[in-house]
This record gives sequence, structure tokens and C-alpha cells, in this order.
Amino acid sequence: MKLLCIFAIILVLTPLVLTGTKEEWKKRTIYHLLTDRYDRGDGDNTTCKELGKHCGGTFNGIKNNLKYIKNMGFDAILISPIPKNQGDDYHGYSFVDMYQINPHFGTTADLKALVAECKKEDIWVMIDVVANHVANTKEDFTKIMPFNKPKHYHKVCHIDPNRMWEERDKRENCRPVSYTHLRAHETVLDLVCRLLLEKKKKKKKNKKKNTKKKTKKKKKKK
Repeated sequence: MKLLCIFAIILVLTPLVLTGTKEEWKKRTIYHLLTDRYDRGDGDNTTCKELGKHCGGTFNGIKNNLKYIKNMGFDAILISPIPKNQGDDYHGYSFVDMYQINPHFGTTADLKALVAECKKEDIWVMIDVVANHVANTKEDFTKIMPFNKPKHYHKVCHIDPNRMWEERDKRENCRPVSYTHLRAHETVLDLVCRLLLEKKKKKKKNKKKNTKKKTKKKKKKK
């Protein structure tokens, strides 16, 4: 099963590579922006007073400024991570649910509209991704989706900053209390396996449903 999942990861990642090669990306000039701090998209340009909280930037706000970005000489944008984040974490780097779009940034439709408009302007889109940590939920992993089990995370242990490079094992397999560090390789494997199983179950359910419908039709004809 593990071998099958590894093969599946290759299949899942292959289409991503086809969207633009490394050499093609090198020719692009990327405008890196923090989605929450860019533009609200509703014409409101008042100064954000609480910088530790959300300031209201959205996908629509970015979309409204694509010509401005292009006129500055950029032909690609890098936006903040898009999954739902915890509380006032405006930056996008503390996700709690990878299956949901951050509602502060907009909807799935808003994101698709942004990408579609970028395509018209020949602006490539890169989405920042957090692969090694999640929101700090104080050991309550049930709040994190889909990595909601302790096995998905490194254990908490003290890391001496003066001996960080000597203690390689701790550096790679421990985490500070305030940093919810994922066991990245195993976690990605778990996620792909879960998605594959969900897809398989859905396919089986639909097949069963279609069989029942066909059986009912045959009975009616009789």
C-alpha cells in the first residue's frame, strides 16, 4: 500500500510540473505580495490600525490591480498560502484546515476568477505553500484537518540553541513548544493515501447507486 501511495504522489505532482518548467519560471519576474495586506477589493483604502489582525486584503483586491502589477514590469505573482487559518493569523502560515479556502481572502470562486484574469493578462500565479507546520493549537490536534493525530507531529523537546548543529537528531525530529512541526514526509504520504481511499470509496458508492438505478428500471419494464 505504501509503494502504491508513493507512486500516486508522483502522479499527483506530475501535472504541477507541466504548468511551467524551472527554466520558464526563471524568465518570469515575480511580484511577491501578502494577500491580507494588499488590497481589500471594495475601494476601502483606510489605514489598517491593528496590524496583528486581519486588514482585509482579498483575492478580488489582487485581481483589481493586475494591470498595475503588469505595468510595473511583473509577469508573475506569488500570493499567500490559501488554506483556512487560525483566528487572527492574517499571514496564511498557520493553517487549521487544508480543505477550506481562507474565508478572509475570499471564496473558491474568487480565487478561480483571479487565476482566470491572470491568464488573460499573461501573469503566472504561484501560491505559497506551508508543508512543515500548522497552527499552534496547544497539542489539540483534533482542530487540524487533515493532520488531526499526534502521529503526524514531532514530539516536543528542548533544543539547545548553542548545540543545534551538533544535535542533528533533535534538530530533525524535535519541535519547540510554540511550533507545531509536522512529520512532513509521512504526513504527505498519509494525505495522498487518504485522498486515494476517499476517491475509491466514492467511486464504489456511485457504482452501487448506478446498479440500483438500473435494477429499478429493469423491474419497471417487466
